[in-house]
Amino acid sequence: MENQDYIIELKNVRKKFDDATDYVVEEFNLKIKKGEFVTFLGPSGCGKTTTLRMIAGFDTPTEGQILLKGVDISSLPPYKRPINTVFQKYALFPTMNVYENIAFGLKMKKVPVTVTKNGKEVTKMVHLSKDVIQKKVKKALEIVDMEDFESRNIQTLSGGQQQRVAIARAIVNEPEILLLDEPLGALDLKMRKEMQLELKAMHKKLGITFIYVTHDQEEALTMSDTIVVMSDGFIQQVGKPKEIYDEPANAFVADFIGESNIYTGTIFPDHKVKILNKLFEMVDTFPLHQKVDVVIRPEDVIIKEQDQGTVNGKIVSKIFKGIHYQYVIMVGKNEVTAQSTESWPVDSTVSISVLPNNIHVMKRNIEVNIYDGYITKNNKVCFADFDWECDVTTLAKNSHINEEGYLQTEDGAEYDLSDCEVKVYVDLDKVIMDDKVDECDVKGQIIQLVYKGDHYQYLVRNESDDFIVDSEWTWNEGDIVGIRINPENIKLKLKGDLKQYAV
Repeated sequence: MENQDYIIELKNVRKKFDDATDYVVEEFNLKIKKGEFVTFLGPSGCGKTTTLRMIAGFDTPTEGQILLKGVDISSLPPYKRPINTVFQKYALFPTMNVYENIAFGLKMKKVPVTVTKNGKEVTKMVHLSKDVIQKKVKKALEIVDMEDFESRNIQTLSGGQQQRVAIARAIVNEPEILLLDEPLGALDLKMRKEMQLELKAMHKKLGITFIYVTHDQEEALTMSDTIVVMSDGFIQQVGKPKEIYDEPANAFVADFIGESNIYTGTIFPDHKVKILNKLFEMVDTFPLHQKVDVVIRPEDVIIKEQDQGTVNGKIVSKIFKGIHYQYVIMVGKNEVTAQSTESWPVDSTVSISVLPNNIHVMKRNIEVNIYDGYITKNNKVCFADFDWECDVTTLAKNSHINEEGYLQTEDGAEYDLSDCEVKVYVDLDKVIMDDKVDECDVKGQIIQLVYKGDHYQYLVRNESDDFIVDSEWTWNEGDIVGIRINPENIKLKLKGDLKQYAV
């Protein structure tokens, strides 16, 4: 498909700010068709607003290109782009009424007009006439259903009405693209739900491209043609709402979009996967014995009488949600969240099953922490900007450290491992998080967490590296934690030949 089929294209876009070492947006590649409603969805700090600001022209990409109809606009100032933005804080002028707020941009705008001067045609820039401004404002007010509010003071309007005025002010300039940065964030729940439907209707009426930023999954699923799920500056998945919900690309997407049961499973013969210590039939195809992540939505869990399903469990929680009950069922140490219109008593033993096509199996993104490191003169291993105690004798069979501090093998050969480059492997459950941060030499911040039935999986970031940690203990996103790894849990693999380090 040619570039002219897309109104906006982001190619290899990266962004970091002046004093920062890390990029807030990484390897961002996206094509947006004219007239699409595209939503950037992700947690706070994932880079979605920064990306929106780069499209608007308020920020410039550190690397990469932003193309408008195939033309690079990366360095074009905002006022020269056919793009308008609606912010979370609507930035309306409190001393102006509704009409004046909407008309403000039009009064400042100049358009080219061709006139005849001394027998020659000359093009000059002139302000719009009052009649033209009035017609445009009236049309914008009709689109947002506020025709009778022209003279109202901004400060007398409700949050929803102010939001409509902000949208009218943005669309009155007839932009080709409308950017919306969490515009419903300040509204109450009922108003937010109403405005979701109104925005979708406005999009259909206007026919222009909407690019919407939110951290609210329901907003994204309700309004979007396409959802771009982001985390930690990266695109995790791009797809239509149903595709994102039914076929999440990884555990983060599954956890972030709606409610999910996520488990670590193992592939068995005959299209079966082992989770909850039982074999469940599936439709996906994976290599035998591969470790996988398995996603089951609560509405797909079928509750039956004891011993009538695949595995038994005990109901420990029951909440009435209006159209269904939501249960937490303990299967061994694993939690299973289920939804059912049937009423089952708490503390009763039930059986659960899941249809094969409702079991979504995904390749695990990471199974072990891997780092590039080197051995120090003290026979420690340096990675993540810290010298860790380790057992370097694992690099050679039947070896030991002699009195000179050299690695000595069983044939008597000696090796000076100083600056020896190694690959470092640490299992996810062998990284220990500690709330006694001051007692730990390494610390980091929890960037992301996903619950996996009987444990949490955390992404902990320090200044130089990430640690993926499996832990049964509960922390919150944003917490600062200490990191410890016992020496016997650090596995080393030599880069190159040991002979090059012979003494």
